Amino acid sequence: MRRPSLTVARRGQGLAVDTLRLAAGFTGLVAIGAAVLHLAEQGLAGNQLPDVVSPAGAADELGEAGRVLLGNGRVLALVLGAALLARHAPAPAARAITAVLVAIAALNAFALATALAASPTRTLSALALHGPLELLAFSLAAALYRRHHTRNETRVSHSAAGALSSCAVLALAAVLEVRSQ
Repeated sequence: MRRPSLTVARRGQGLAVDTLRLAAGFTGLVAIGAAVLHLAEQGLAGNQLPDVVSPAGAADELGEAGRVLLGNGRVLALVLGAALLARHAPAPAARAITAVLVAIAALNAFALATALAASPTRTLSALALHGPLELLAFSLAAALYRRHHTRNETRVSHSAAGALSSCAVLALAAVLEVRSQ
């Protein structure tokens, strides 16, 4: 019986480190954006930034959780699909895929930063339960993309486990998001 090599363990550890780095970078981007928008709001002489956090309340929690999961799942599917394509894509196509993913991340960061600047307490309380889980799911998917894009050795089993983990964490986040409203 073969024992897993230390190299395999290091690959899995590298994916975890990539995930944490991406999560920290995205969190920092949102925090800086919120701070800049908050300072800009103070200079607007009484004008308020729009309140982008939707009002709470869902009639059908399971259906609402499904809708939340479907919306977030589309973005997750895009990132995971890009990870599958990245390893074999020619360099120009890989750069285009990366640019699209960066643009999507930047738009999401801007939306979150706007909500934090407009209503920090309300936004943080709305995100308290599900926000970290969504961040984890998307960061893991982005780490998988990065590993494939840079053509690091990533086993199919690691990719499948990472993709399934991202989906499971995102499903849990959707349920918590609806339950916390």
